[in-house]
Amino acid sequence: MFAELMLPNMENKQREARALLRHIERTIQGSDAKERKPASKKGALDFEAVNRDILLCYRRGFWSGTERYIRILHFFRETMSLFMKGLPKSRRNAGIEKLHSEILSRFEFQKRRLQGIDSFSKITTRRLDIQQSLVGWSRTLKSSEADVKNS
Repeated sequence: MFAELMLPNMENKQREARALLRHIERTIQGSDAKERKPASKKGALDFEAVNRDILLCYRRGFWSGTERYIRILHFFRETMSLFMKGLPKSRRNAGIEKLHSEILSRFEFQKRRLQGIDSFSKITTRRLDIQQSLVGWSRTLKSSEADVKNS
């Protein structure tokens, strides 16, 4: 239930954000053949459109708090451990041991999945930071060139 409630949504947001980031990177490089909207005005890069896309990408859900979910899984594991320690030997059987083991392995799988989402999120954020700084640098360069021409 835990995985069905949160992971598909997190993964979908991450996929959407990565697709938007690829679009931003291609737009800045000038090689986006599948542009959703024009990123250039008269052959020049539309910095406002690119900035809007960058902000949209930041908002798309990198801040899903995977660390919180990993901590929740950790507490579930602790609770299960306490349960097994507190369960009298007379009530333990192969079925309980097998179920306990299956649930723990499922928790471990979900933890690894969350760590993967977190890793993708951090990498995507770094890539976005690079694109944002590139747009800022390009904007400054264009402004400097315009000042030189007007002088």
